[in-house]
Amino acid sequence: MSANPAPSPSEWGALPPSSDWGGAVQPSPAYTDWGGPSPSAPSPSRGGRFGGRPTVFLVVLLVVALMGGSLFYFHMRSSRLPTNPTVALSLTFAKGDVRHYKTTIAYKGIMTVAHNQIPFEVTMRGTMLWRVVKVGPHGVASVYVALTGTLTNNAATRPMPSNWMVIRVAPDGRVLSSCTFGGPGPAWIGSLGIPGSTELAPVLPPDGSTSADVSWASQFGQTFPGGKNPIGFETTNTYVRSQQIGGVSAAVVTTRATVPLNLTVDLRELLAHYHTPAGFLGHYHPVLHYRGSIDTALTSWIDQAKRLILRQSSTSKFNVVFTDSNVPRFNRIPRGGLRFQGTESFSMTLLNASHGGGGGSNSNW
Repeated sequence: MSANPAPSPSEWGALPPSSDWGGAVQPSPAYTDWGGPSPSAPSPSRGGRFGGRPTVFLVVLLVVALMGGSLFYFHMRSSRLPTNPTVALSLTFAKGDVRHYKTTIAYKGIMTVAHNQIPFEVTMRGTMLWRVVKVGPHGVASVYVALTGTLTNNAATRPMPSNWMVIRVAPDGRVLSSCTFGGPGPAWIGSLGIPGSTELAPVLPPDGSTSADVSWASQFGQTFPGGKNPIGFETTNTYVRSQQIGGVSAAVVTTRATVPLNLTVDLRELLAHYHTPAGFLGHYHPVLHYRGSIDTALTSWIDQAKRLILRQSSTSKFNVVFTDSNVPRFNRIPRGGLRFQGTESFSMTLLNASHGGGGGSNSNW
């Protein structure tokens, strides 16, 4: 089948900035406008034709008038209350689905090693491919993800080396298993990136539906190839509004995620998972350790009809210590480990999509 063009990037619209993260969507003001202030109550009257002495007839007239006016006011006010309809929110996958996203991943911060602080700035730009390999009985998809383009490391730009992984994504957006795309660090260590930093999709309501400005929490574990324990995610998620983009109704969902990172990775198992020869390790059996925290603010736009991700934009703050054991001397990390502190920004925008094994161009720029 032919590829579906993505909406023009200019149609996403400007988002009100967040003081903490930048670019995060705030709740729509439309849902806090309840029709203006209440009218003032009438002031009591004195004197006039009745000389200040109320009669039963006058009291009855006043009561009827006030009741009628109040009923009319409340009827008109209630008719102006904005509705807050329930919307369906979930992702769907079919074997052979292909999606291409324009993608930028950027790390910036300080690496501390042996009391020395080294600034780093790494940016990956290119096209990200999502290809659905299979779908399980509960709708959990195994997705082949590859990134091609350029890698800029401290102002030096070169073609990006092969970067791919297989992730498992549930219909509610939880990424249940993943790997990483690059990141700061020496030699082959740098190609592992920082686990738990970019491996996040919008976490949608567990029952598949919600209303505007309603939030829900989710906790889940994400496995990592060669990992001895899962990466724990704690998220708070909000459906903000629906937005028309090029005739497409897009649900805007925000996710705040906290990752208390405590991960141990067996490097030989990781290499075997990706069918990579481990001969360069000799008789060593390296084990890698990640300790620290990652906090992420993510905004996602989801095609409500086709149930796919149209766009994502996130900012993360990380503070991670990386140590190793049983590593060849030429790649051994100094005592005390490497500490990475900084930020990561991530964005991807749909270029095209095809269903069930259709074509679709892989656009670079």
